[in-house]
Amino acid sequence: MIVSDERDKLLDQGGGIMKAWPHLGDGPILVCNTDAVWIPSGGWSLRRLFEAWDPARMDVALVVAAGANAVGVDWPGDF
Repeated sequence: MIVSDERDKLLDQGGGIMKAWPHLGDGPILVCNTDAVWIPSGGWSLRRLFEAWDPARMDVALVVAAGANAVGVDWPGDF
């Protein structure tokens, strides 16, 4: 286990991923916004994301879910 104390410097999600990247290996990295959980409609979004992932064709895959289908969304946004 590697612990990195970042209390003096806010890294946000992207900065934390960049700092951890050398320790994560060569496989895909899943980043999830855990402020809200979306309710699946038409199938589980993460399963569909993993099935669509093709590292030969893409560097990034993204799931965007409607805020109306999420639990914990209490801000006025469109997704």
